[in-house]
Amino acid sequence: MADDPNPVRLNLRRALACWRGVLNPVKNHEQFLELIFAVAGPGFGRSYDRFQASPGGQRLLDERPDIVESLTDINRLQACPKGSLGHAYVDFMSQNRLDAGLYDNTHHDLPGIADRLGWDDDFRYVVHRGIAIHDVMHVLGGYGPDVGGEFGVLGFTHGQVDARMTAATVGILMTAPLGVRRSKRLRWWRESVERGRQADLLFAAPFEDLLDQPLDEVRAALGLSDDQTAHPDGHLYSGFQFGTRRSRQTARAYQPYRYDPERDSAGH
Repeated sequence: MADDPNPVRLNLRRALACWRGVLNPVKNHEQFLELIFAVAGPGFGRSYDRFQASPGGQRLLDERPDIVESLTDINRLQACPKGSLGHAYVDFMSQNRLDAGLYDNTHHDLPGIADRLGWDDDFRYVVHRGIAIHDVMHVLGGYGPDVGGEFGVLGFTHGQVDARMTAATVGILMTAPLGVRRSKRLRWWRESVERGRQADLLFAAPFEDLLDQPLDEVRAALGLSDDQTAHPDGHLYSGFQFGTRRSRQTARAYQPYRYDPERDSAGH
């Protein structure tokens, strides 16, 4: 990279200006992306060093596979065996009406951010890959698309990127409409962060080659602790789901998303 190996600076003012991104990351994707860099951005520089130093990361930098292309190849995903990472991923996306195409550069201004901050091509590639696997993290961690699940992934990501300033994100977590006591929220956050710290760096994982592999085997290979170990008191759920009109209009009790390899609607 240029002179500074970690050009992404902590910017709380920018984070506060992007609060709408937390309420609905799908609708306000640009603000959600800016909030990530404002709060956890400095950790990306440290993760970049780890990425470069790993054999898998160096291979990805040399070959530059397009993870978004793999995650939007619906024909390949639908052909993945039941119980595989790819099958679980397409089920998660289809059941929750999500679109991996949102992580394409046409849906956000990551190139503009990269130019303004002086990132080189390698750093930009790693950051983009880290953003694009957000929903893969949901699947691997068993985190739902609701507010509780999103904070689980954010905590996991904080642990992955060695983010040292989490006060702003924790503050949002403490005031988010989750309907559970604050002590449980904070415990959930800490458990998620620790799970991310213990796992391998997912940015450097060759997910393009892992989609056909059994989900449990992929989790084990990447060092993800099982749910009971990571969250002994269970997951934190909320009836409010990001970007899904159905969850805000239905009068039915909220049912947390769980992957079912036998679900007929998976991949459709």
